[in-house]
Amino acid sequence: MEKHLEQYLQEMSIEEEEDKPLVLSNLPQFYSSERNIRSLIGCFLNPDYQRMSNWILEMPMIWRLYDRVRGVALSRDRFQFIFKYEEDINEILKTKVWTQDDWGVVMERWVEDPPANYLMFLPVWIRLRNLPVNHYMKETIREIAGCVGQVLELPFEEKEAQSKDYVRVKILLDVSKGLKIFKELQLPNGSIVKIGIDYQRIRKRCFQCQRLTHDKSRCPFAQIVTEPQLLVNTSDSTRVLTKGKYWDLLGKDITAGDCSSMNLLADAIKADLLNSKTSSFKIPLQSSSQDSTRVLTKGKKVDLLGKDIIDADCSLPKLLADAIKADVMNQKISSYETPLQSCLKVILFISLL
Repeated sequence: MEKHLEQYLQEMSIEEEEDKPLVLSNLPQFYSSERNIRSLIGCFLNPDYQRMSNWILEMPMIWRLYDRVRGVALSRDRFQFIFKYEEDINEILKTKVWTQDDWGVVMERWVEDPPANYLMFLPVWIRLRNLPVNHYMKETIREIAGCVGQVLELPFEEKEAQSKDYVRVKILLDVSKGLKIFKELQLPNGSIVKIGIDYQRIRKRCFQCQRLTHDKSRCPFAQIVTEPQLLVNTSDSTRVLTKGKYWDLLGKDITAGDCSSMNLLADAIKADLLNSKTSSFKIPLQSSSQDSTRVLTKGKKVDLLGKDIIDADCSLPKLLADAIKADVMNQKISSYETPLQSCLKVILFISLL
């Protein structure tokens, strides 16, 4: 009996039963399309810092519609507002940019079959500044604004007085891209003019990439690391990033960097020397001394074998890096048994600097 029960349980296809989709009826009571016609669908641009409950409960009071609208939280970042009257929807859409906790909110009219770019564009007014006087024309303004987004409105009359130091243009902004804070304009005579761009009613953004979907602390496009660490690119293992500054371990483009952590430089040299692709490079020792284990940089002597290590000047890290590499890779030094042992010794000595 138990054997048959076990066999039956094994043959049961629980997964297949759970994977079968529920077929929804086509009856009218299963549709909310009639109600959705007078509604707005929206989404938060940065839901990590926006509160859905506050948005749903507070907006009817802010709009002063009270019992003429109700909100529905569809997900963590999407919502719907259902209105009683069509004119209320038009009035809300006139504002263009709404924010919750100072982060942007995108809202559009409900559509039964939304396109792929639904809720990806935000109508916003921009201000263009520093327009060249010899090209202060409507078509010039339209061309410049078109580089920021699709132009929707351009209330500019060339023959009327302009009391402001900017021109307003309403555009359709792609929220997946970063904001342009200026646009370079090359004039026919070859000169370059920077056109300043301001965005009305847009408050918080990432000041690293200028996107509206996250703040600087969570920017996926950030290039600077907060803590010094070894970052070796698999396609180019000769470069290391420390505090946003690159060191070229082959001595090609070493720039002035942060020398506060010599351990980091030692790790980079170790990674470089253990790479078979870079082991064939021969770097001449930049030292006036005949002893290949010593290097002189700005009058300060560094013994690479650790006998009389003196605090070195880090203002020329390239010189120190080249000397270490030349010393470790020199086959005449009998005290180094293997490249790995050599690297470990160098790291130990440099850490004492």
